[in-house]
Amino acid sequence: MVQTHSRRRQAFTLIELLVVIAIIGILASMLLPTLSRALAKAKRIKCVANMRQIGTGLIMFAQDNDDRLPWQLTPSGQIEHFGKNFALDPGSIFASRGVKREIVTPKILWSPCDAERQAAAEYAVQDWETYKTREGRPMRNDAISYVFCEGGDIGRPMTVLAATRNLSHSDLADAHWVGADERVDKEGNPPENAMTGLFESQGQLALADGSAKLSKDSDLTDIGMVVKAHIQSSGGVSVGNSSTRILHGTGGTKQTKQVLSGLNASLAQAKQENKIVYLLFTGSDWCPSCISLNKKVLQSAQWQQRVGDHVLMHICDFPVQKNISPQDQAENNRLAKSFNVTSYPTQILLDPSGKVLDRRQGYSPGPITPYIDRVQSFVPVDAPQNQQ
Repeated sequence: MVQTHSRRRQAFTLIELLVVIAIIGILASMLLPTLSRALAKAKRIKCVANMRQIGTGLIMFAQDNDDRLPWQLTPSGQIEHFGKNFALDPGSIFASRGVKREIVTPKILWSPCDAERQAAAEYAVQDWETYKTREGRPMRNDAISYVFCEGGDIGRPMTVLAATRNLSHSDLADAHWVGADERVDKEGNPPENAMTGLFESQGQLALADGSAKLSKDSDLTDIGMVVKAHIQSSGGVSVGNSSTRILHGTGGTKQTKQVLSGLNASLAQAKQENKIVYLLFTGSDWCPSCISLNKKVLQSAQWQQRVGDHVLMHICDFPVQKNISPQDQAENNRLAKSFNVTSYPTQILLDPSGKVLDRRQGYSPGPITPYIDRVQSFVPVDAPQNQQ
């Protein structure tokens, strides 16, 4: 009689299972950083592709406009593409008639390295057809990951046209790339212009020869490999060294309000003239406090002597009997909503970047000196002083 022996199936012991898990953990710890770096590199490459498309669009725009880029347009060109709303922030430029036609889609205006602006960029895609700078509806700057360089010129192929917004300074000659891994204050917050997917000494540039590249700090400053060549370029539609000034929206910060056409122009003028903007919401023909503020303070000799030359007035009027154009009325309404104005008069002081320096509501009769002192305290220290 033949005996059969049943075989018992052997399973993993607990020790064997733990060894396998440990090996898997070790392999994962070795592979994950590599995968993370590869993913970050892929996002940067996609960002460079976006910038190459933007650069191509700008070059095509210039070729249709006597080799002039948007920031180089003559007055007639400004009127053609911007109407009365010429401004040099990215939102106004990308929504100008000629540039918008060449860009085609707003999807390339957001970088995959800029997760913080992704939500605003998605809204911008939905609203793309409504953006028309000529009609006072620029694109929102907080949906855009890129900035322009004023010295960009298609007649100077080595000049910089555009860059990612993570620059430490609004001048390429003094800037470096800021990273999300940097810490700048006691709370450990990163620099204000940092982008989530770019780290220290990482950025992207688009050049006037149609190329775009991954960049590092050695490309920047007036002795950097790229910026030095940019400065020393010659030709094109300008004379002398190329400007290194960066053209950005609201000082390059996280803009949450859409800057409208008339105010946008006032801010640009304030920057050029080193002034602040006095934004006044008023009801000039029905509001007693508004009328008193205007008569007692704004029209006084003291006001003109002490702050008149350092302030640009931008008035949003909501009259009852006076007639204002539908365009101005629409802009005033949007500004009132943007700045959450609920009563008149409301006085807001802005620096040239659009940052709110001070805000006051109402007017109380009395000495005008406190009103003048308050405004004067925000006048730039290097502003030219009145001659008495």
